[in-house]
Amino acid sequence: MFRLKARDVRSSVAARFERWLVPDGGEVVGGVPVAQLRYLGFGLQGALPPTDAYRLLSGDLKATGSITGGPAGFDCTLLEVPSVEPNPEAGSAASPTVVCAVPQDVRAFAGLQGQIAITSGQVTNVPTLPVTAVAGSADRGEVSLVLDDGTVTIREVGLGATDGAIVEITSGLDAGMRVLASPPALVR
Repeated sequence: MFRLKARDVRSSVAARFERWLVPDGGEVVGGVPVAQLRYLGFGLQGALPPTDAYRLLSGDLKATGSITGGPAGFDCTLLEVPSVEPNPEAGSAASPTVVCAVPQDVRAFAGLQGQIAITSGQVTNVPTLPVTAVAGSADRGEVSLVLDDGTVTIREVGLGATDGAIVEITSGLDAGMRVLASPPALVR
């Protein structure tokens, strides 16, 4: 807990102050909203597939935006990091949403479509496999390991960062081991 000092509160984007949510000098826990602001520009909003929501790692999240048929590859500040709200397109199921602020120097208009790419972690020089070769997608998975004699066995592996196409292998395999391109069957 820490004491809120209004003079120390800063916004990560140009915004208009609306109201305080916590009184000056009040005690707050890190991560709790303390003020309501209105962003003066445009934002990209998107539903995060529930199956991908748990993949967001804690820490420094970064977002890159793209407007369909317009500007692309611009950094945008995340204003809302996954909160669960109803997603009308998915029926009654809840889906986490993300909102990022389109920078003031990026030309945008109301109603345009776009995309948000969120980076929640980055790793280099690590063993990886195509996600299509792994059964599982959170912290653990299984692969079909090809042994030296050509037989296939199921091997449990630890999983790390993924970009949706490839996934980091954190344990269970060594460099040079061979696996089948398709994952093990769930029913054996």
